[in-house]
Order: sequence, then C-alpha cells, then structure tokens
Amino acid sequence: MQSSIPLAEIHLQPKPSYFPLSLWGNLILGMFFVAICLCVLFIYKHRQKNRARRYAIAQIKQLNNLDDLGKMNTILKQVALSYCGRSAVASLSGHEWFVYLDAHVSEKYQGFCEDENKWFEGLYRSNILAPEDFEQCKSQALTWIKQAKFSR
Repeated sequence: MQSSIPLAEIHLQPKPSYFPLSLWGNLILGMFFVAICLCVLFIYKHRQKNRARRYAIAQIKQLNNLDDLGKMNTILKQVALSYCGRSAVASLSGHEWFVYLDAHVSEKYQGFCEDENKWFEGLYRSNILAPEDFEQCKSQALTWIKQAKFSR
C-alpha cells in the first residue's frame, strides 16, 4: 500500500560547535596558556643562569696541553666571578682559593685542598705535570663547575 499523505522533509539541527567556548572553557584555555608561558620563561631563565657554566665546560674540554693548568685555573676564577661577584673572589689565591673552591661543593666532590700540591706544581713551577695528574685536575675542574652551589 502506498500512502498518499505528503511527508515533509526532516530538518536536522546543525552539529553543536566548540566555539565560542563557555566561560569555563575560556578559563581552562587561559590557564593552560599561562602555564605554557611560565614553563618557557623558567627554561629560558635556567639556561641564562647556567650560560657561564656551559661556556666554561666547553673551554676546559678544549684544553689538552699539559701546561694549560693556568688557563684552567683562570676559567675556574671566571666562573666564580660570574656567580659570586668580584669582592668575594678577586682577592683569593693560593690555599685560600682552594678552600673557596672546596667550600662551594658538597663533601663528595671536594678535593682541591687535598690536591693543591698538584695544582701549585702546575701553576707556579716551571716543570710540567704528568699527563695523569693533568687529567685528574681537569676532571676535578669540570666536576667543580658542574656541582658548585652559589647563593645570590
């Protein structure tokens, strides 16, 4: 049987849109944006703060001559000056300098005072350090740069 009743077309509602967002949606989106901005700012500040360390590590890794211990000591002094200021670091030399270096790392990484004779020998005497002593001083300097704690 065929129906003779004319049927009207079905009109469907359009699918609901996600935009414009509700008040809660806007708040969540805004908080997400602020969190992303804070993370980027934190990473940027952290990288800026550690720029002197990264540069010093690159410089020390390039030192391979056994008579470069003086340059290594200068790089350590520059790092200390970058983070602690001139008044606290500039006047230090000799034993006081090694005490200062040991004071800024935890006990696990200390050793400048114990090995100060090697450093003095390489810095102030005309004879060149043995290769294993130079490598030990180099690794000690790299460890100090990585592990030193500075308060501002």
